[in-house]
Amino acid sequence: MLAGEAALVGADADASTRWTAPELPHDRLSVLYGAAGRNHDAALTRRLLQVGADPDDNESLYRATEAADDTIVRLLLEAGARVTDRNALFRARPCAPGHGAPAARPWR
Repeated sequence: MLAGEAALVGADADASTRWTAPELPHDRLSVLYGAAGRNHDAALTRRLLQVGADPDDNESLYRATEAADDTIVRLLLEAGARVTDRNALFRARPCAPGHGAPAARPWR
């Protein structure tokens, strides 16, 4: 998938292009989600944001919080990803035991 995303960026393709993962055949996912949320690739995330990828796709920030390094979270927030009214807020906040999935780390 990374080679495909890099090829899209190199060919000046639309940064909001979507793809379908085999395990999620009914969900069209952004290439930004592939870079930021799935592969946790900061360099490709940065490049996709530079060429116009929408940081507020409701998935990339949510999944980026799963990485130990917060670089991608910071890139997405700096590019305008919203935390309120998004599923990322739940992931980023620590949860009380028995009340949802625990956060990867407390939000600073």
